[in-house]
Amino acid sequence: IHPTILKVYHFLLKEFSSSVLRQRFTLNIFYSLSNKCILAMREKDLSITTMDFILSRATLFRSFSSQLLMLQEDQAKIFLEFCAKKIATKHNGDIIRPKVISVAGRDRENFLKCPRIFIRKDLVGLRSSRAVVVVELAASNHLLSGKCICYCRVWLLLSSHEIKSGSVNAHPTKHRNKKGTPLKVCEIESSMLGNLVTDFCEDLNLESKMFDFGVQLIEDTMRPKGRDICKRDVMPLVKDMKLRFPLSWQTRTLSLGKRIMHKTIHFESSFDASRLFHYICLNLSSYNVVKCDGRNGCLSRMMREMDTDVYFFFIPHAHIIFAFEFFVLCRTEGESMDSFIHNGSSPYIQTISEKIMWVAETSMKDIIRSAAVNLRRDCLWEGFSHSNQSKCLIPIDSLHEMCQMSHTLSISGLSPQLSELLFDRMDKLEILWSNVLLAMKRDPVFSLSASFDDRVYLFYFKQEDLFLMIELNSSKGVEEIQILTRENPSENKLFTNSCNSIIDVITNWILHWLWNSL
Repeated sequence: IHPTILKVYHFLLKEFSSSVLRQRFTLNIFYSLSNKCILAMREKDLSITTMDFILSRATLFRSFSSQLLMLQEDQAKIFLEFCAKKIATKHNGDIIRPKVISVAGRDRENFLKCPRIFIRKDLVGLRSSRAVVVVELAASNHLLSGKCICYCRVWLLLSSHEIKSGSVNAHPTKHRNKKGTPLKVCEIESSMLGNLVTDFCEDLNLESKMFDFGVQLIEDTMRPKGRDICKRDVMPLVKDMKLRFPLSWQTRTLSLGKRIMHKTIHFESSFDASRLFHYICLNLSSYNVVKCDGRNGCLSRMMREMDTDVYFFFIPHAHIIFAFEFFVLCRTEGESMDSFIHNGSSPYIQTISEKIMWVAETSMKDIIRSAAVNLRRDCLWEGFSHSNQSKCLIPIDSLHEMCQMSHTLSISGLSPQLSELLFDRMDKLEILWSNVLLAMKRDPVFSLSASFDDRVYLFYFKQEDLFLMIELNSSKGVEEIQILTRENPSENKLFTNSCNSIIDVITNWILHWLWNSL
């Protein structure tokens, strides 16, 4: 559009109202100008000034608005790009990003951090006119609340009219009004145009797109693998989405293929939720969870259920000491979350969302239960390791409990020679093992040891942080000898070296004792 035309047009708008201009100008001038506007939208270097001029010739059909989620300022631009791609892909439209012209050091565009984006869609099926729908996407900060508001406006632009408004319908039997009178072409065209634009607007729900955008941000943040720490804290976003989009809203919005569910998980333990949460954070790899970095960082895990990715997050409850806040994020591909499924092992039927929630909750409870057991074992372990030979800091019952909670590895598979020496089934050596073990307890080499039930003897190796447990049978022979460790032996590659060190010490000591006993 020539700059002179723009100047004259803006001057006329400033001096006269639009109603006066419509009376003075003929329809041909308006439709010709609209046709030029439609053609101008195909230009590559379209400025925001020209775009505003084009929209001044259009009719505002509908407007939507939505508050942006609790995100950073740069997320508003990403959200508009997300919406634009969704709309353009589904409706086969063209995305228009006009150039912003700066005037006197200040941007003429009011949305400096988030330029407006437009989507153009040609409506087909109209004979008497050419119609183009223009979707305007923008965001700005609310003056009073300071919150970022995203809005979407749908504009309708009509070009030259080729058929007179009074033309008769060529097929009078197909299109009639309620009285049975044949409709005129302009009436049919108006009805078709209204239906086309209405159908187009039904997919422009910013709330559902805001929900999809939040879900995608969470998934993109949690999807990278091979690390235990996530740099972005997603919990503020998850909580905001929980308040913004309650389960009742998600259930009513049938087009959603995703869902966020929330539940408070109570548990019984001698440790509160904060203590367990901190312990899990120190042992992320043991529980296959990811720590989201941040002030209110959460723990999360991705799992596969119902042929879809499921993410769950949990943090200590703010007001209940022995409870966690539990969130589940899941999606379905082309299937409603409220569809019923039948489990062959159960006589009851469940919805997909209920099934996913149950599996995720079970997995989370297993984490908490395992962490409570391991934390209890570590507390007893630390209590015993800080004891001395003259006084044990934990009672015998707790010592027995610690042994039951620890990982064990039989010495038979590590050293067959030592096993043959200890398990003297034929009593060829005639060793009274109770005397051997009492001598070991008195030796400074084994500075920290304990026994209970007169059958089980424990020896702690501080440098390796391992226990050697020797159990005698009723005839005072060696029944079992095991190495106790906090971690699973199969998950610790350095465990073999530590075990070999203990085996060397025990073997040398027993051989030395046998030699001195000759």
